[in-house]
Amino acid sequence: MGNEKIGVPLKAKTTDDLESRFSHTSLADFKNNVQSAQIAYLGGTAAEGPQQNSLSAWVAKNNPELDTQVQKELAAALSALEAVPNPVEKNITDAGAVAKLKTAQEAVLTSFATFESKVLPLVKEKA
Repeated sequence: MGNEKIGVPLKAKTTDDLESRFSHTSLADFKNNVQSAQIAYLGGTAAEGPQQNSLSAWVAKNNPELDTQVQKELAAALSALEAVPNPVEKNITDAGAVAKLKTAQEAVLTSFATFESKVLPLVKEKA
């Protein structure tokens, strides 16, 4: 999501590649994508916390620091997306909005990189 759904429109400075450019719900879609990853990781909503049989619980058992890192990074990505002015489709050329969108993109990419470089290898090693 970070490179394609956010990065491509940012680089082009156009709405042509935004996920939901006609309905002006791209920002909501970005948030929903991150929330879906968070729910999948926790086994439920953030308000419910990690569930007993979740990936989060398994990671916490094998590497508690990594679980904390993943949860913080997912929350940071959502928080960064919340800071982006909505609708993003009307703000894609506004310098302040673009800066916030870049911050959100970096947060999403950081979370993805952690999954790819730390969580996945842990699963492959221990599972």
